[in-house]
Amino acid sequence: MASEICFFVPSDRDGRPWYGLNDIIDMARKSRFGYAHQKDSAEKHVARIARMTMDEHLWVPPEGQCEVILTFVEMGRNRDPDNIFGGAKFILDALCEPTFHYVTKSGREVWRHKHGAGVIVDDDQQHVELRCALADRTDRKHPGVWVRIRRKDER
Repeated sequence: MASEICFFVPSDRDGRPWYGLNDIIDMARKSRFGYAHQKDSAEKHVARIARMTMDEHLWVPPEGQCEVILTFVEMGRNRDPDNIFGGAKFILDALCEPTFHYVTKSGREVWRHKHGAGVIVDDDQQHVELRCALADRTDRKHPGVWVRIRRKDER
C-alpha cells in the first residue's frame, strides 16, 4: 500500500489559473446556478485525475488522518495568496468519498461530495491536515495545482 500519492491538476479554465476565491464569489453573484455548475465542473476534473492516480498507485484511502498539501502553480504573481487558496474547496471536495445524505420530499437524492474520487474519507479536520503553498516558480502556459496526500501514521 502506497504511503503517499502526488499528482498535478492542470487548470481547466482556458488560459487562466485555478479557481480563486474571487472567481467563486463572482460566479455566485452572477447566477443562481452558476456556482453549482462551476463547482461540479471543477470537482469532476479533479476527481478524474485523482482516480487515475489512485489506480496507478493502488491507493487505499487512509482511515485516520492524512496530510494534504496543495501547491498552486500560478501564471504570475498578481493574485493574493488568500484569494488563490480559496480554490482549495473544490479540490478537497473532489478528493472525498461520495456520501449519501437524504432524499428530498420531491424524491431527489442529496449527496455530499457527489463527484468525489474517494482518495480521502472526508475533508474534515479529523481526516485532513491541510497545507496550502505557492510554487516557487510561475508557469504562464501550465497553471494548476500539485496535490500530495500522505498517510500521517506512515510518515
